Amino acid sequence: MQEQKEGVDALIRFLARNRDLPVVTWAGKSADLPALRRHLKRLKLEPERLQPLVERHVDAFNYAWRGLRLPVPWLNLKDVEQYIGVKRASREVLDGLDAVSEYRRYRRLPAASPKKAALREELIAYNRDDLRGLVRVVERLKEFTHAGNT
Repeated sequence: MQEQKEGVDALIRFLARNRDLPVVTWAGKSADLPALRRHLKRLKLEPERLQPLVERHVDAFNYAWRGLRLPVPWLNLKDVEQYIGVKRASREVLDGLDAVSEYRRYRRLPAASPKKAALREELIAYNRDDLRGLVRVVERLKEFTHAGNT
């Protein structure tokens, strides 16, 4: 638990050092922020600690939902990525719910397990894909928005 508290402290310090950076998520308003609030409650930390993050939070999904129509079955990050041509490297982890499940499995595996090391690498690859995809989707959302303003 101490390691997790230190992680929250590191996040708060990072936000303090980088006051001009936004915090961009895909569906973070309904997923990431509530999960962070629950996490802080479990750690017995004040929810106000998240205020610097909340003040700068931009939910790209919410933005797309309100102002963009794409020919995709769902407006999830992977469908939008696929539509704009983003290729993912990770293959084993299916989506965010699967990532949470796999992370829990990872935490239960013995430290020296080769399966643990492989699963760790796959989770890192999945998260890296999510970050790259989010950046590319946000870039394209900006392009779509600017194209409509010309």
